[in-house]
Amino acid sequence: MARAQYDISGVLPSAWKSKLIPSWSIEGGLLKGSKIVYSEHKNLQRSALAWVVDKVDRHDLPYMVVGGLAATAHGGSRPLHDIDLYAPFAHSNWSNFLTSISKYVVWGPQSVVDGQWDLTYLKIDYHGQRIEIGDCDDVLLKNGETGAWIRQRIDIEHSVSRSVLGRDVNVMPLQQLIEYKRVLGRDVDQQDIQELTGGPPFPQNRA
Repeated sequence: MARAQYDISGVLPSAWKSKLIPSWSIEGGLLKGSKIVYSEHKNLQRSALAWVVDKVDRHDLPYMVVGGLAATAHGGSRPLHDIDLYAPFAHSNWSNFLTSISKYVVWGPQSVVDGQWDLTYLKIDYHGQRIEIGDCDDVLLKNGETGAWIRQRIDIEHSVSRSVLGRDVNVMPLQQLIEYKRVLGRDVDQQDIQELTGGPPFPQNRA
């Protein structure tokens, strides 16, 4: 049976908006730059990452960090807004894990078409830090150039250990991350690719 799909592009649940820390915009950017705000934000990111990794480890749930945090773990410098990871929702320990984090879940899990993603995921607000966890099975990404939907294999078993925000975590391997971001092709992805490869964001002969 085909899963239900909902287009929630551009929609942010009211529960999410009400819990955002004052120094953040809805889009996740700092409203005003300052050393104090930056320091507090980095501490919040460290705390949130430690919390969610402790939870998955405690429940022996496989996971893989992706997105901006994975880029940071591989040497990227772009400011981090949210923490993204994949996990197998069909895993025998998923239910217990979900119960353990339910206090902070503000949306989902739900199968959706959301921008360039077609997947099942949930949103967490951990004291103002956004965390999104997607199901690693049946993930489709919309190619930013062609508009075609491409099925992705999120190979959690081959994640690599990297230290980021003071924590050793399982992240998407560098080459997989680059290919993942090439499909999406957003400005942030192009910036990450350029930093991680030391070259142009896309091959120069790309049409």
